[in-house]
Amino acid sequence: CSGNQGSFIFCEDFGSGTALYGPALPLGVTNYVYQQGVPGNGTYVIASSSNPSGTNAGYVNDNHDHTGNLNGYMMVVNSDYPAAEVYRKHVTGLCPSTTYVFCAYLANNNSPLAVSNVCGSSYVYANIKFLTEFPLGTVQGSVSSGNLQVAPTATSLPWVQYGFSFTTGPSQTSVDIVLKNNAPG
Repeated sequence: CSGNQGSFIFCEDFGSGTALYGPALPLGVTNYVYQQGVPGNGTYVIASSSNPSGTNAGYVNDNHDHTGNLNGYMMVVNSDYPAAEVYRKHVTGLCPSTTYVFCAYLANNNSPLAVSNVCGSSYVYANIKFLTEFPLGTVQGSVSSGNLQVAPTATSLPWVQYGFSFTTGPSQTSVDIVLKNNAPG
């Protein structure tokens, strides 16, 4: 465990492909339900477009994930009532007493039109809580993204990297990384 600053221990990229929709996540990664098309409350889609309907339903029309991979997939989530866990992954192979960074790129894919014409004053901003748990169920560290701002235009996603650092314990070699909806609905 000599470490190498900047090396990935785990990277989730949701894959890539030429189809609009990618495959569902493996069981246990999310409690949300996979569907194709515009996700309803408590569902998600793996898609190559931030507008998974193919029509303007208040989503930003940007067909690219943040990586620059023209065929890259992203996870598009519609939050549930009440706020719930969106993503969980058990990561192994960590070194004891070592500092790691848990981060993800997030974007609010609602267009300004969705806020003004569809939701108005009842609009609920996306807000994600990052957690590390060790042992399982015991929060080791956490941080919230705060409200993810609506896209400034209907054609460009405002990707921002969020996250935090955590240090493993003297005998810790694994951690659960968790993303939780911090804003119901």
